[in-house]
Amino acid sequence: MDIAAGDIDGDGILDLVIANQGSPNQVLIGTGSGEFVLSDTVVPGTCAYVDQDGSRSPQVCATKAIALADMDGDGALDLVTANYWGDNFLSLNVGAGEFGPAAVLSQGAAPLPPAQLLRPLYALNHGLVN
Repeated sequence: MDIAAGDIDGDGILDLVIANQGSPNQVLIGTGSGEFVLSDTVVPGTCAYVDQDGSRSPQVCATKAIALADMDGDGALDLVTANYWGDNFLSLNVGAGEFGPAAVLSQGAAPLPPAQLLRPLYALNHGLVN
């Protein structure tokens, strides 16, 4: 449902991270010749489905938006995923195009009753905030 472009492996060539609704997100590494190769890089984070009794079970994320930004100031592009159902995640770049464990930025709430439902995220934006 979304694509983010940036140099995630530090080689000076643009790479792509693809947000797939209903299937795992993907990383494509740029070759420098206009082609991309599917990476074995795992985009961390498993969404958790919240049942009405409050229990949580793993599911495939319905990722609606994805963004690359240097969130921790180390010069490497980190990954933020916004999911329609389930949690929203920050995954820090640990080098060579790999991402570390996902940290939950906000918890998903579906399918709780509408009064308790958090609005699903459809888009992401980033910038400098002081």
